[in-house]
Amino acid sequence: MSKILKIIALFISLTSWVYAQVKIEKPTVISKNKAFAIFIDIETYKHTRDAVKAYRDIVEKDGLPTYIVSGDFKKPEEVKNEILKLYNAKQSLEGVVFIGEIPIVMIRNAQHMTTAFKMNEDKFPIYESSVPSDRFYDDLNLTFDYIKQDDREPIIHYYKLREDSPQHLNPSIYSARIRYPKGRGGNVYQAISDYLYKVVRTPRDNILDYFVAFTGSAYNSECLVAWKDDVKAYREDFPYLGKTNTHFKHLNFRMDDFMKFKLFDEMQRPEVDLLLMRKHGTPTRELINNEPSGFSIETRIEAIRRELYNNLRKAIKAKKNVDSLKKVYQKKYQLTEKFFDRLNDMELAKQDSAVNANNSIHTADLRKIKTNPLYVILDACYNGSYHEDDYIAGNYIFNEGNTIAAQGNTRNVLQDKWTMNLVGLLSYGVRLGLVHNMNVTLENHLIGDPTFHFGTKENEKLNIQLTKNNNLNYWKSLLKKEDPIYQSVALRKIAEKEKNFSSTLLQYFLTSSYRTVRMQALKLLSKYANADFKEAVKKGLSDEYEMIARQSAIYAGSIGDSDLLEALAEAWVHDKSRQRVQYNIESSLRVFDKSKVETVFIESLQKSNRIDKEKEIADLLLSFRKKGYYELGFEKIMDRNTSLEERIDNIRVIRNYNFHQHVDSYLALLHDSTEPLQVRVCMAEALGWFRFSVMRPLIIESLTKLSQSPSIEKELKDEIIQSLIRLQGYNALVSLSPRA
Repeated sequence: MSKILKIIALFISLTSWVYAQVKIEKPTVISKNKAFAIFIDIETYKHTRDAVKAYRDIVEKDGLPTYIVSGDFKKPEEVKNEILKLYNAKQSLEGVVFIGEIPIVMIRNAQHMTTAFKMNEDKFPIYESSVPSDRFYDDLNLTFDYIKQDDREPIIHYYKLREDSPQHLNPSIYSARIRYPKGRGGNVYQAISDYLYKVVRTPRDNILDYFVAFTGSAYNSECLVAWKDDVKAYREDFPYLGKTNTHFKHLNFRMDDFMKFKLFDEMQRPEVDLLLMRKHGTPTRELINNEPSGFSIETRIEAIRRELYNNLRKAIKAKKNVDSLKKVYQKKYQLTEKFFDRLNDMELAKQDSAVNANNSIHTADLRKIKTNPLYVILDACYNGSYHEDDYIAGNYIFNEGNTIAAQGNTRNVLQDKWTMNLVGLLSYGVRLGLVHNMNVTLENHLIGDPTFHFGTKENEKLNIQLTKNNNLNYWKSLLKKEDPIYQSVALRKIAEKEKNFSSTLLQYFLTSSYRTVRMQALKLLSKYANADFKEAVKKGLSDEYEMIARQSAIYAGSIGDSDLLEALAEAWVHDKSRQRVQYNIESSLRVFDKSKVETVFIESLQKSNRIDKEKEIADLLLSFRKKGYYELGFEKIMDRNTSLEERIDNIRVIRNYNFHQHVDSYLALLHDSTEPLQVRVCMAEALGWFRFSVMRPLIIESLTKLSQSPSIEKELKDEIIQSLIRLQGYNALVSLSPRA
């Protein structure tokens, strides 16, 4: 009996082992082009095989030899190893898609690769403080250490970016996810099959001539100049837009108290090619409008009532002292007790809830409509959270409408980023995955088919050229074309190969009549972080294109050279209508020496023709006399009597605000071996954020010297190495080649 049991056990073991093995189905076509790979878990493949093969066939018909890689993938390394094998094959890969339940990676120690996510990894739970990211799979330059599998979700695994890894994103291939949001309900496998057949049916020669853009409440400081100026770039990015009022719509939340319903109308138009949603968000919500305020006294009073009732209902739910909160409101707003009579009216509570719900688009809303834009860009926080059971981006592609793909973020994102960088390539038939990789961050992802593309009226074979490595002459020839899309991508590709290109970029920045080309040149100059970059920032503060002025205001603070103060002061005094530019100027001024700011800004105000400039000068002087939050923060960092936790919290602030005038003090603290190790490690990490700083050469020299000390602790040395790689590698756009 024992022998039989052993044989059975061996048989089960062997069959399980065979079942778990990866199966690779080779392309059915021969081509010189790079290949594409579909990765799918074995269970999903078992139920969707016909749809997957139909998808494979349409991609191959479009010129991409396609592998189907299926298996019972338990850990991310199993997937990545297969990607590496295919990437290193003679034909190589240009991209992959993950269908179904492919392991999800949550990355730590890499917040500098995000736009805004800065959660303390030591204080917050690992699930909340890690970034869900497929850069683990598509950037083959990066190296990681495995941490663990998630306790509740076996599909999720945590990794730490190694300190000696490259510290800048340079994806080797593009990637995308086709993962069904379980919150929709229904049959997962049927939904995936239906989606793939939708991709198969959709033509790839459709010209991008219908575009709808929307900007929501509280976005970009609700600046109308920023919203209006977006049109300047859209007209350059989308040259085929039709001339009627329906071909291009530029919408704003102010157009209706409940704009979501007008957006539903736009989403269901069958002719719309591209939908851009710029707003705030959560995994399951798109925030569209503010609370309606109304124009009459009655409607404004009603808005106040809804707000106060909502706060009190939350207090009741949280079992807090509601009576004391009522008294606070009564005193603050001079209200009588009668004002709160209907607080417990359940019918009124439902009405209030409906008003609140209509300020946002929810995943539940998207389950009721057909979304027809072929491509949706969700410029918002969290909408691309494919690691959750329900998420906005997934609901755009998994419905009966035409939507093929959506771009979304797994974590919060910066409002001031240049979302539309090189998006014009969509107009010239470039695949979504290739366009996406031109502007990739740790948190930004494609949901849907990355091989899809629009049609084009041009003859250039950009899809092929963008996947080649040694075609510098081609990009130089393309740069000569009088076309903003061609010039922008050519500048990008040349800058990747030529280290001494900043003077040419500066000339394009100073002379180009195209706003997107000037913005591209400015962004590329930031990679060099040299005198040409500083000159562009100085000129950019007065550029007529709001995005360039805004980015220049941010860059000025990151550079910290006092030579920029005069240009900052001029923009601050004379550019009040551009609210987001003003916001970023004021943020950047915090990192300069206060006495120098005071001198330059008062001089600029004195020269101006402002009516109330004397009062403005007096107010400015008063503000400079006060010791601000950030000055107090510096004192706490340097004071050993301050608690360890408070010192570290203030050091973390340095990552977002590079106080260049304090660098000598920061370095002295770092070199002081009597300081707590945790403080020194935190400071070493913070100094890695000074990548544009005028003090960068000094920081690099000091960190290098300390790293060579024979008595340095390993933890500190590792952190210094990571910061040095970040600081030294940033002046060249690409210094890496994908792993062979």
